[in-house]
Amino acid sequence: MKSYEENRGLVQLQDIRAQVNHSFWGFFGLSVLKFLTIIVAVMICCFPVLYFMIPMAIVMPIYVFTKQDATGAYSESYSLIRDELLMTFLTVLLLFILVMVLSFVFALPATMYTYLKMGLFSVTSTPPL
Repeated sequence: MKSYEENRGLVQLQDIRAQVNHSFWGFFGLSVLKFLTIIVAVMICCFPVLYFMIPMAIVMPIYVFTKQDATGAYSESYSLIRDELLMTFLTVLLLFILVMVLSFVFALPATMYTYLKMGLFSVTSTPPL
């Protein structure tokens, strides 16, 4: 979309490839850093996992919106939640609950249809004699 807007309706594939190659390694490195942080927190104990999960939940949006490097976004996530740890934890928890409830609500009709269809086909089929 950025290439489309900058080139007034023309998409430059070379520009898109260059942008993807430029940002891929940052996302990959940040993902590895997040994974290692969570693994170390799990190995230490249960409480650090909760402490480290909060910055790891917001590190990718920080990386995307502030256009920093991966280590800058990583350190920025800790400095951002330093004073508001409890409020950020409650926000992440609320979003998690909201996503779970919405996924259940949208999956419920498909589940009901599957069980209804399974029940109707089991009644109509008779075993051979």
